[in-house]
Formats: sequence, C-alpha cells, structure tokens
Amino acid sequence: MKTIIKLFVLFQVGLLMGQDIDNFNHLTNTNSIKTFANYDTTIKGSPYIQDDYERGSISNFKDVILSIKYNGYGDYMEVLRNGKVQYFLPSKEYPYEVQLLGSSKLYKAFQFRKKKEVVYGFFRLLTINQKSNLLIREEVSKTEAVKPKTGYSTYTPAKFKRESDAFFINFDGSDLAQEVPRRKKDFIKLFGDAAKDVDSYIKKEKLNIKKERDLLRILSFYNQL
Repeated sequence: MKTIIKLFVLFQVGLLMGQDIDNFNHLTNTNSIKTFANYDTTIKGSPYIQDDYERGSISNFKDVILSIKYNGYGDYMEVLRNGKVQYFLPSKEYPYEVQLLGSSKLYKAFQFRKKKEVVYGFFRLLTINQKSNLLIREEVSKTEAVKPKTGYSTYTPAKFKRESDAFFINFDGSDLAQEVPRRKKDFIKLFGDAAKDVDSYIKKEKLNIKKERDLLRILSFYNQL
C-alpha cells in the first residue's frame, strides 16, 4: 500500500548568528513543503546508496552530528535527528556539503543535464576546491512491475536497481557538473584552450578516460597548467 511522505525543504537562509544547534533548529522551520508519493514497500531492492544511517554533518553546521543516508532513487538526503526523519533536497539556494563520517563520502548539489532538462542533483566529490574537480553521480532506478498477460506467464515485481556510477567534472568553482563524454575527442573539448595539452598528456601516459584513477591524473595535470 502506498503511503504519502512530506519532504520538508530544509535549511533556509536568513539565519541568526549563534550556536550551530540553534541555527539548525531554525533551519527546519520552513513554509516550503513538497509532497511526493512514497515508493511501494513491496518493491524489491533498495532505493538507498547505503541502507544504514551514517553519522554525518552538513557544512555551516559541522558541530551538529546527524544520522544521514542518501536516497539515490529520490535524490535527497534523509536526515534522522531526535527520532524524526527530515529530507534535504538538492538545490541552488542551499549549496551545503553533506559529509558522511563512516564512509568518508562528501556530497554536494550541482546543476546538470538529465535527459532534456537541467536539474540539480547530489554528486559525490572525489576532489574539492580545485580548478577542476571529479564528481560521481550515484543513482538508483526503478523498473515497474509486469503483470502476467496469460495464464502461462508469471508476475514480475517492481524493483530498484543500482545503476553504474557516472563521472562528471566541475570547472572553476561553478555549480555546473558536466558528464564525462564516452569519446576522447569530445572529452578533451571540455578543457578549452588547454585541450591540446590534455590530449598530449593522455597519449603520453596512455590513460583511459573511463577509469577513475586515470581521470584523477588528467585533472591533476590540468589543474597545474
């Protein structure tokens, strides 16, 4: 049976200076409320990137230790505090970083193209505060249930599926995340005037733009130009 959950858009701007606890409590009071249909509990699999809550913090409120987990299907952070679950949605207005202490994962919202739309979503940061930074987009998709069409076919339940991670690059401190193209010639175009230098470095070092460690090396080279 489907239930309805209310996703409260947390963390409003316009805070009074003071202790982090007081500020955090102030942030949970908002007039912006969105209602979404929650997923059916009979769906197989999990919508979460990690099923268990982790101790974590949100930038600007680092002294407030929270229990957090990332819902990769809904693309929001579930925040458990004082026995209540609240929801932190990715947005331009609230560009806070979410640090998960157990797994050492760091998340932040960026603008990116999803199909034909430009939207905001959470990305995991592999590097930070550089001229270019490598990001990972973690997603969970859902396949719908398939009802039997004949007496000989079987029912296939709906299920969540953890998709393969996708690499993105963020340049020059903007809020835009650009997906790493599959073709190298499209990839090097991302670097503008430095494209030739990056291309030569890739060839010299025999790097593969589909591998995380090689992408980190390429961006490290570019950041030093």
